[in-house]
Amino acid sequence: VRRQAVYLIGKSGDDRLVASLLSVFVRNNKSKRVEFTVNQVLCNFSKNKLMNKFSLIFNSSTSFTNSDKVKKNLIESIDHATNRWRKNIDELLDPKSSIKTLTSDIRLLRNYNYHSGVEQFCQFVKSQDKEELQIVMLEALGWFNISCKKELIIKTCNEISSNKDKYSYSVRKEAIKTANRLKTPWYR
Repeated sequence: VRRQAVYLIGKSGDDRLVASLLSVFVRNNKSKRVEFTVNQVLCNFSKNKLMNKFSLIFNSSTSFTNSDKVKKNLIESIDHATNRWRKNIDELLDPKSSIKTLTSDIRLLRNYNYHSGVEQFCQFVKSQDKEELQIVMLEALGWFNISCKKELIIKTCNEISSNKDKYSYSVRKEAIKTANRLKTPWYR
């Protein structure tokens, strides 16, 4: 149950759940599977949001024998997890990136819903002139089905699907599919 709760916190990306996620993260009695899942979903949140709450939660809810060392290790884990996306975001924003690199970076979004980048991803679709990349990004955004930024994605898809002058039929069709996927009630 805890592992699924942590997974869903990561899929939602809602900053209101950061404290709950961190309270599981700092516990010293979590199972290996829960620990793995926590470390996987940390990358879905911004480092600033995590670090703003980390010290308070760590100091109030742990009693490690060597707490300074443990705290340092946990901070390094947060740093590693949150910087995991930096390279991909930089590549997405770099006009010199190859289509192959961009496609690979975009496809990673299916498994790792990096919620802090949704605004940039939506802007990418709107400003991109390569139809193939617009479609791949829209498809990836369709995987943000329980994201706290879902409404922004739907709004972007609606803008794209209604603009026949700027976007091709294939892009508009993918925007409609993505919006419909996000509007469908989520289940697991």
